[in-house]
Amino acid sequence: MAAFQLPSIPIELSPWVNHQGSLPPEVDIEGNIEYKLKLIATAPDRFEHLVTQLKWRLSEGHGSAIYEIGVADDGSFVGLSPQDMEVSLQTLHRMADFLKADVTILRRVSVESTQQGDTSTTEDGSGTSGVVRRRLSTNIGSPQTDPEYLVVEARVTSRLAEEHHFLEIRVALVGGPDAGKSTLLGRLAHGIADNGRGKARLNLLRHRHEISTGRTSSISHEIIGFTAKGKTVNYNTTNISSWQEVCESSAKVVTLLDTCGHPRFLKTTISGLTGHAPDYACLVVDSRVGGVNEMTREHLALSVALGLPTFVVVTKMDVATRDQLRATVTALMGLIRTTGPSVSGEAGVTTGPNGEIILPKAIPVIVHNEKDLETIVKRFSDDGAINETKSVAIPILLLSSVTGENVNLLERFLFLLPKPSLDNQTSVGSQEPACYQVEEIYSIPDIGTVVGGFLHTGRIEIHGIAGVLHETTHSSTQMVSSVIDQQGGLAQTTNSMRLYLGPVDRDGSFIPVVVKSIHRQRMSMRSIESGQTATLAIEGPGLSRVKVRRGMVVLESDTDPRGTCCQTFEAVIQVLAHDGLFGVGFQGMIHCGSVHQNARVVGIELLQTPGQEDEASSTNRIFSAWIGRRV
Repeated sequence: MAAFQLPSIPIELSPWVNHQGSLPPEVDIEGNIEYKLKLIATAPDRFEHLVTQLKWRLSEGHGSAIYEIGVADDGSFVGLSPQDMEVSLQTLHRMADFLKADVTILRRVSVESTQQGDTSTTEDGSGTSGVVRRRLSTNIGSPQTDPEYLVVEARVTSRLAEEHHFLEIRVALVGGPDAGKSTLLGRLAHGIADNGRGKARLNLLRHRHEISTGRTSSISHEIIGFTAKGKTVNYNTTNISSWQEVCESSAKVVTLLDTCGHPRFLKTTISGLTGHAPDYACLVVDSRVGGVNEMTREHLALSVALGLPTFVVVTKMDVATRDQLRATVTALMGLIRTTGPSVSGEAGVTTGPNGEIILPKAIPVIVHNEKDLETIVKRFSDDGAINETKSVAIPILLLSSVTGENVNLLERFLFLLPKPSLDNQTSVGSQEPACYQVEEIYSIPDIGTVVGGFLHTGRIEIHGIAGVLHETTHSSTQMVSSVIDQQGGLAQTTNSMRLYLGPVDRDGSFIPVVVKSIHRQRMSMRSIESGQTATLAIEGPGLSRVKVRRGMVVLESDTDPRGTCCQTFEAVIQVLAHDGLFGVGFQGMIHCGSVHQNARVVGIELLQTPGQEDEASSTNRIFSAWIGRRV
């Protein structure tokens, strides 16, 4: 496959483009460009004002701002003496360090006076009376008789967050319709009590029909953070208004996925549970039901089948009667005991005398207060405690999103939940080649194709472009700006990772791509590790001609990984219940991550289960089947 050029890092469009002698007037109310005559901050309140102004410009530019120093608000070039310019740049560096940002000089241009006069100006550039207008020198670099004045254009860029900046776990909310999943999620993320009519969930609904019907039909995300001491960080916290601020203020971030409860959208719920790779499942039950409905049973069975450790939240305590609450909790306990626990790995799994597999017992436990939480969390998620007791405690929390009763217990429970198999995941998964599963696709103007998904194995980094030479020629002067590395030389364009996106057609071919940027929880990152979700801005030859679909993968490989695709595979199938005949030619739906594919059985072999003496003694059947995609 032919090699292709890596994309260069574009320098932000500055007001210098197509303008000579002066710049267009500054726009105060929007944009990421700021004009400053001087940046000489002597008083603390003045420096604080400048930092606030820079923070707003960075927000407008999504982490990037351009400062024109020595330029009046009307765009005229005034210039500063070398001494004043040096002090102004020092102030800009102090401002950037305060906001954890970096400063890069894009242009340093000499200007000369057009007339003699007083050049003093106010520090904030609010007045221009007495300002001497200057123009670009046509002989920059040559000896000048007049004193030299400078105009500098600098770019301020927010620093990328370091890896493992915060611990992240993902929890999927499942349950029947009208159980209160979206309302509970809004209560946790925004810290606003519900009014009993769905006020707390309005910020989560993505479609108009969801607002009108009150039924979620898509997978939505929200996050809640915790400090190292367990203090909750959400939109109700002081000075928190974005995901980035939640992550920056948190040592641990919990991503909450809201799934669909209505039977009509069961496929979407399955996609959320298989594709978004949650660490835990939270079964939400309406306390007024007085029992357990069919969708609650279905969602619990899905969580158990996928091996997701599942805990239970019973909502709407404020409107349920005592008899309704008692009946609901009793029915839940019976369902949990009969369904069995969801355990990851081999925790608590033993073998009987005849070779049969024995799972640990599921013991439902109601959480009454914070004193019980640490013990219950350990018995719920710690492999050592599960192996020791041969049982798994299934926490049941009773709360109200309207009154806020026991919501603090749920928040504390989420804080105490560990990351499942974190040590094994980072040590083994990060050493393998990268395998990233695409779950969402976006087309963003001026950026291109952006994919969101989950990194199963390996590590993905931004392509190794560290700098670019940018040259612009004007009739009056020639300006050359460059991004330089820390040693002062022009950085080189390198890329050590070879990534491929596919399969893009029926023959299973892939196309090469590079990663231009990475965002995790809407924060810029240099790289991501296995087990993390993130969005990638990708670019490659022919990408515009390819329809990127959910279920595609980004693989790290030295060559086109065409051989990794197949249309026939072997699977072990355990039939729990089936009315018809299961055999060759049987067609069913395969759920693999976010991929839903109709397939048919092309070959079958009956397997003997451990401890099974004869075929008739088995209550179910286990087959080794060859399954092919239906064409």
